Amino acid sequence: MKAALVAGLVGGLVASSAMAAVTTVARYSFDNSNLTEGLDTGIGHDSVGGWHLKDGPSSVSWSNDAAPNGGAGSVVFNGTSSYLSTWNVPDNPLNGRTQNYGVELWVKASSEASSELVVFAFNPDQSGMLQILQTSDGDVQGFVGAIAGRAYVGNGANIVNEWVHLAAVVFDADVFFYVNGEHVGTTSQPPEPVQSAFTLGQKPGGGKPFAGQIDELRLFTFNSGEFQVSDLSYYVPEPASLGMIGMAGLALLGRRRSRA
Repeated sequence: MKAALVAGLVGGLVASSAMAAVTTVARYSFDNSNLTEGLDTGIGHDSVGGWHLKDGPSSVSWSNDAAPNGGAGSVVFNGTSSYLSTWNVPDNPLNGRTQNYGVELWVKASSEASSELVVFAFNPDQSGMLQILQTSDGDVQGFVGAIAGRAYVGNGANIVNEWVHLAAVVFDADVFFYVNGEHVGTTSQPPEPVQSAFTLGQKPGGGKPFAGQIDELRLFTFNSGEFQVSDLSYYVPEPASLGMIGMAGLALLGRRRSRA
């Protein structure tokens, strides 16, 4: 049974007549260019769960260059002081969770990393928290998942100046990392339980700042055994588009993206 589940986690698109068995708990499309801190309708607006990003918007900028399945634009991090973060989240559905959740987002780095840079990190800044990094560490170059201070997940994808989709999925006792919908690495080093929310663009509390753009960030949960690679938004268009293309078109879209 577990072998079949792992095959679904590391394989390509699995066509299905049903929609994803995951629950989106937070989503950020960064379509609003309003950089005013604290506005629920501003650049840090969470369209699902109220996890609005209210710390640091004054240090980021906005671009109308959106990810391939994005909307009107993306948020830009300058590599020095930019970040977005939410520490106190009411009714946090991830609080205390140790398994069966995931993080995905589109990223466009402006340059290669010369050290370890933080794209996404769960708060607080301590060993064992799940992260997505851009790094330069020996044989590990580019984008990787990470268990802070303990393990990298994947061998890196050194991609700059183009949009790349990244996802870290905690499935039971393992962490899987995906680049453009392809499985690139797994670790059995479990992350620490989620305690609060997260920081984008640098470490929680500052340091290791990322330079580039981020778009279409989504956090999601699922029941044990129900996640498939095809649940990633890399394969799934916006809901408004599904009625027009149908499931056959969705499968074709997935096959085309997997060869991109």
